[in-house]
Amino acid sequence: MCPARRMLIVVLLLLSMSGSIRGQSDRQTFQLSSPSVVMPDPGSEIFLVQPRDYTIGTGDTLYVVDERGQLVHAFSLDGDHLFQFGGGGRGPGELYAPRRIAHFDGRIFTLDVALHRINEYSSTGEFIRAITLNRNTYDIAVDQDYIYTSTSWFTGAPVTRISRASPDDRVPLLENASQYFPEVEMGDFYSMGMRGGSIYLSIVDDQLIAAFRTVGVVAVLSTGQGSTEPRFIRLEHHLIDRYVREFQKRLREYEGPGSITPSVVYEATPWPGGGLACLIRTFDEKEYEDVRLVLFDLETGTECGVRQ
Repeated sequence: MCPARRMLIVVLLLLSMSGSIRGQSDRQTFQLSSPSVVMPDPGSEIFLVQPRDYTIGTGDTLYVVDERGQLVHAFSLDGDHLFQFGGGGRGPGELYAPRRIAHFDGRIFTLDVALHRINEYSSTGEFIRAITLNRNTYDIAVDQDYIYTSTSWFTGAPVTRISRASPDDRVPLLENASQYFPEVEMGDFYSMGMRGGSIYLSIVDDQLIAAFRTVGVVAVLSTGQGSTEPRFIRLEHHLIDRYVREFQKRLREYEGPGSITPSVVYEATPWPGGGLACLIRTFDEKEYEDVRLVLFDLETGTECGVRQ
């Protein structure tokens, strides 16, 4: 399957996390939605209660993690359901609140936000081991030697590097990240209830990308044991600019108590040939106003279109 067609399916899956869509392949039509994936064969229905994340593993197998269903579903890129694994529980290999999923070289990794652990499986779903985490974790990325985890960007070290060979060997990255945002008072954000501050992680061309989703900034770090000095890039897009203006206005008008909810979020994924594809969603209190998939240049942070 060509890269452009593969990425089209990935884009459709991204958009499906917030609504129903239909995708057309050469073989069949399928629908990925919440709460179900409906296959064309009568009587064949795969239920996804709350799909949260996806990854494409070895052999072009698409893995979708279902948080409320407590399962990982494996599909072909033509939409055929292949198998599933996990299952609700707290035992070895079981999933309680799986929210993120990653893969590397035939291994699948799930992040369970309730049990604070990472489960590692083979590409066919056999459980291998669990890695216990000692704090709330929002995302993971994996390479040959390390697992990278992210927490809230209000913490002192929001990204951690964990050795795959010796999981107790952990190195904090991006220490004191708040120093890179002098225009933002972290204490004010926290006191107003904006405690999430989750960071999306991805790996692009041997670079670890940490996307600070509510301020339109990404941190670029070298993977492995090289220099961990981050390079920060502010993404330039009119939807992010509009969010910043609106949020700053709400900050000035805030009188407390309560929370201020950000009006732009984005999910970041590597794009073939380099660059970072971000799904930007602008929404009011009731519904999404705009959804854009934007490709950013990692040197400048500017929009560079979608490369086929």
